[in-house]
Amino acid sequence: MKRSCLIFFAFISAFSLYGKEIEVCSSCEVKTIKEAVALSQDGDVILIKAGVYQEHDILVEKSIHIKGLNGSIVDGENKETIFRFSTDNFSVSGLEIINVGRSYTKDFAAILVSKSDGFIIENNVFKHVFFGILVEKSKNGLNYTTASLSDETAQRVAEAISNQYTISYGEYRGSLKEAVESTGQEWKGTHSIRWDYVRNNRDVDPALLSLSLGHSRFGVSSHYMKGI
Repeated sequence: MKRSCLIFFAFISAFSLYGKEIEVCSSCEVKTIKEAVALSQDGDVILIKAGVYQEHDILVEKSIHIKGLNGSIVDGENKETIFRFSTDNFSVSGLEIINVGRSYTKDFAAILVSKSDGFIIENNVFKHVFFGILVEKSKNGLNYTTASLSDETAQRVAEAISNQYTISYGEYRGSLKEAVESTGQEWKGTHSIRWDYVRNNRDVDPALLSLSLGHSRFGVSSHYMKGI
């Protein structure tokens, strides 16, 4: 356990060694994501400001962090894969990625990760995509709170937010129970879903499992595994 925690914290520390920030926007010195990537060095952070960026085949071979600010949209214009990551220790977050190319002979994706070790993909939204995220020959990656929405669902979510939509705990619990039973699983309460998730992924580092659950206590997964 001590060794696995050391590996985990080494993994996290790699993301804390940030370099310079490169801002991207129509009025910035750097106007495209491709240009920002070309100018960046390992550890740099690329901040993509609000706007629509019509770009595709953005190749990233550096350990950098790409962060989309509110309203940042990357439009692939239905041509091919939009982001290609072939590097270690990178992250990409906060982007709305739309219009990935379509092909029945090639795998086009919003984000393609290849031969990478240590990465985080979080809080991105995909629309009109062939594949959202494709990961090949890679390890030690985290992908969470990422959504792929149809136009109809996105509209309903926007309407719900504008109407200050709320849901009761009873409705939430009932819908969750129905979803669990529809997959042939036994309903044992909301807590048991996390319990089963951890036990079904017992070969994964417990600290990473806790993080994927959105839990601040890294040892909670070890607690779930007791008695196995």
